[in-house]
Amino acid sequence: LEEIKKIKFDKKNFEFIIETTESILKINEEFIKLESKNFKNFALIYSLMLRLRGLYCIECLAKNKKFTNEGFREYAISKGVNKLDKLYSIYRSVRDKKRSAEEISKEIVINLYNVVKNETKKKSKKIN
Repeated sequence: LEEIKKIKFDKKNFEFIIETTESILKINEEFIKLESKNFKNFALIYSLMLRLRGLYCIECLAKNKKFTNEGFREYAISKGVNKLDKLYSIYRSVRDKKRSAEEISKEIVINLYNVVKNETKKKSKKIN
């Protein structure tokens, strides 16, 4: 861990994360279109939450801040994510390979998608 702390932050090191996030967002957008009003594709929610966590991680590294779950919650809410507790519950269920009893609307997932997309664009501009 101490060795990792010594690595200097270089924006170019994050190009891969931004590029793959942009690519995955295109795929996610198509899957969102296929979903009905009551969203059932929890793997897609997992993907979006994972990408948002990655963007938060980049921000932490850029600002020399420690990554924390509470910090992530504050970051996500400040960026406009709605129903974060439900989304986080679904994310954790998928991560832990458990079934989720949560129900979530397509609008909430679209909101999450838009937040990830907008934050990816902002990070991309800062890197390039």
